[in-house]
Amino acid sequence: MPLPSTVRERCRPFLDPDEVLQYLFPAYTQGANFIFAVTDRTITILHCGAFNRDRPKGVYARLPRATRIGPVNTNLDPVFRCNGMGYRVDDQYVSTILAADAEIAGAPVLPPDPEWET
Repeated sequence: MPLPSTVRERCRPFLDPDEVLQYLFPAYTQGANFIFAVTDRTITILHCGAFNRDRPKGVYARLPRATRIGPVNTNLDPVFRCNGMGYRVDDQYVSTILAADAEIAGAPVLPPDPEWET
C-alpha cells in the first residue's frame, strides 16, 4: 500500500525542488522510524523519530541514486542494510525496494508487452 499523499508532501521540503520523487517507503530500526525517499538523483533517508512514522524531522543521510538499497532478507521479518545500518520494513514495501534497485541495475522494470512486440 503506497504511503498517503500527505506523507509525500511532508517529505517534499527535505528534497531539492527539481528532484522527481519516484519511490517512498517507511523503514524502522530499534527505537527509530525512517522514510526512504528515492528520487531521480538521490536516496534521501528521512528521520521521523521514535514515536512518529509519517512526519519527517530531518535528513538522516543523502546517498547517490546509484546506491543499492537491498538486498532484502525475507527469512523472518524483511530486513536490509543501507548506509551501514540495518532496517526492518513491512512486507508490502519489499517490492518497492526491489523495483528501485532494478532501475539502477539497468534491468527493465517490467518485461515488454508481447502485444507490442514486432
